[in-house]
Amino acid sequence: MCPICEPPFGLLSAEVQLTNISTGWASSTDTFTLSHNALTYSYFDSLPGGQYLLTAKVLPTGEVITKEFTIYCLDACPLQASTCVSILPRPVAQFTTVPAATGNTLNLCKGETVQFANTSEDAPQTEWDFGDGTSSVLDEPLHTFGTPGTYEVKLIARNGCACADTSSLLVVVSDAEIPEIQCVGPICLGDSATYRTNVSCGNYQWSISPNGSIIGGGSPSDDFVTVRWQGTGSGTGSIELSVSGCTTNVCDKPVREVVGILGGPVAIEGPAVVCPNTVAEYSIPAQHGSDISWSVSGAGNLIAEGQNSNKITVQWGSTGGTVSVNYANCFLECGGSGQKQVSVRPPSYIEGPIEICVGNNPAFRHKSLINNGVIQAAWQILDASGAVIWSSNGNTIQVSPTWNFAPGQYTIRTIPSNSSGSCSAESGLSVTLLGPPPAPGILGTSQICP
Repeated sequence: MCPICEPPFGLLSAEVQLTNISTGWASSTDTFTLSHNALTYSYFDSLPGGQYLLTAKVLPTGEVITKEFTIYCLDACPLQASTCVSILPRPVAQFTTVPAATGNTLNLCKGETVQFANTSEDAPQTEWDFGDGTSSVLDEPLHTFGTPGTYEVKLIARNGCACADTSSLLVVVSDAEIPEIQCVGPICLGDSATYRTNVSCGNYQWSISPNGSIIGGGSPSDDFVTVRWQGTGSGTGSIELSVSGCTTNVCDKPVREVVGILGGPVAIEGPAVVCPNTVAEYSIPAQHGSDISWSVSGAGNLIAEGQNSNKITVQWGSTGGTVSVNYANCFLECGGSGQKQVSVRPPSYIEGPIEICVGNNPAFRHKSLINNGVIQAAWQILDASGAVIWSSNGNTIQVSPTWNFAPGQYTIRTIPSNSSGSCSAESGLSVTLLGPPPAPGILGTSQICP
């Protein structure tokens, strides 16, 4: 059943009945009082679509008037409605591990820790199942397998509509214990520390990163090594140990530990050029129990979040400034600082034609969106597949390349340098390359009289 899409018409009548011609259904007969010799008939119940016959019997003359009409269901009425629908791509679950798996199997020793990294696509929601009764919702969880056995690790990835995809990896944990490097912790730049292992073996192979110098132990017969950590500032060092000829069942895989080195200048990671009124992240390596304090100079610039941590978010205004950080470890009695100069520059665009004939060489300019001033940049032309088919010779404000390519769609792109006046990482302009038109035909007779 559906409602009538258009109201019935007025008829001169006194006694009215409605009949469905297709089904034979008929309404009850209703009597109406005429008004100025006219009557408006309304039927308020729902009716199915179809052909109908309206019969009106004029009283008291007995004259009968009939009229056929059609009732349309809503889907046939001349009405329109629309709604926006977002079609989400299906999620693709995938991940990597350190140590790396071979094929779809990861072989570990008892007590070995794995770094998992989520590389799923189109999946804002993910969940890990490590196969040993534990799980995680972190993007890059660390997990230690302490009991020998075989485990199936699963990553379940979901999109915004809860569509799911699952990727899995077989983890095989042997009964051999991984050797432990003991006494690892943060240390001040220039200090030394001794590191030992908890296994008794016939051969020890110690390996230290370039910013560490062995000043004691470290020979194949030593179960310890003493290292002095050097360098130009805060960072990390590493110690790696491989063993063989052990008195117990010890894993023959190398074990590696990272040492946090504190003191001296620290490098701040983050963009050195930003657009006006935008947000950017800045960070330093983890400082292992240190007190961290950030500041940002420049009118209108402020730290939005992250103070007292190793990562902050800065809300930039219309002027640049300096991002500064100070850190201090009260227990180790060392610390340091770092600074990064940041410039606020306007976004840019490419000025030039969007249609070009093959063989022409029109000029293109790279300009500021704020004041239309020209800006230095490297230039490229890309074909429809995204391949670079032409590049400028260094940075310039303007290029006029000759478009000797096949007709089709291309993109001319600029890549501003950090020293340019633009905050844009790159700008692009779509260009249609047109071939020569077909030669016109000449109409007329080919033979004439003399």
